Amino acid sequence: MTMQPHDPADRSETSAIAELSRPTLGSEEIILDAPMSFTGITKRTRRFSSRHPRARWWSKTLATTGLVLWLTLAYIVIFCWYALLCTVFLVPFVAYRLIRRSQRRDEQRRRQHAELLAGTRRAS
Repeated sequence: MTMQPHDPADRSETSAIAELSRPTLGSEEIILDAPMSFTGITKRTRRFSSRHPRARWWSKTLATTGLVLWLTLAYIVIFCWYALLCTVFLVPFVAYRLIRRSQRRDEQRRRQHAELLAGTRRAS
C-alpha cells in the first residue's frame, strides 16, 4: 500500500466538515415515519434527546438510561400492537381462506365421486 501525497485541491474533507456544521432547515426535521413504528419512535426519541442537551455526566447517564428504558418500553408496546393487529386481522383471514379451500376441495371430491359413479353405471 503506497502513501498518496496530500492534494490541496482535494476538498472532500472540508466539504464533509461544512456539511456537518451547516444549519438544518425546518423541513429536514420532519419525521415521516409513523409514531407506532420502530424507526419512527427511535427517530422521535433521538430528536427529543438532541433538543435537550445535558451538562453534567451524571445527568447524561441518567438521561441515557431513561431513554434506553423508554425505547425498550416503546418497542414492547409497538411489538404488542403489531401482534394484536396480526392476530385480529390476519388470523381470521387465514382461517377463512383455509375453510374456503377445504370447501372447494370437498366440492371437487364430490364431483369426482359423482363422475366415477356415472362412469361405472354407463359401463355396466
